[in-house]
Amino acid sequence: AKTAILPNISGVASGAHNYSEFPTSGSKIGAASTSYVGDGLTATLKQLIYDGGKVAAQLRAAKATESGALATYKRQLQTVAFNVTNAYYAALAAQRTTQVAAETVKLNQVNADLVSAQIAAGTTARSELLTAQLPVAQARVALERWKII
Repeated sequence: AKTAILPNISGVASGAHNYSEFPTSGSKIGAASTSYVGDGLTATLKQLIYDGGKVAAQLRAAKATESGALATYKRQLQTVAFNVTNAYYAALAAQRTTQVAAETVKLNQVNADLVSAQIAAGTTARSELLTAQLPVAQARVALERWKII
């Protein structure tokens, strides 16, 4: 769009010579004559003076398009950074949740083992073992769910 306001220079150079084999009056027979026709040089310089604001409007439109494209590019960069950050934190949260689920399985298994030891010692009823094994099973199910995700 800026080229419309810059000067436009063009030039043409030409030259012509005419050689003939015909003798001219007063010349020797067999001698060639040369006539000079001319050389020419033309240069043209064009400069826009007034166009009704067409070029200025084109310049404003080009700048607005460039500004819009730059803003879109920046927004896309921010969107990518946001998505990467969210994915990173989601992965960290899943990793920590899996670790918590694994620790919960261990803790519930220790409680179930304690109840088994109490049953062996005769201080607790056998029915308490099923009650202690239920949280172990639930924690294992939760752990497997997080491993799948």
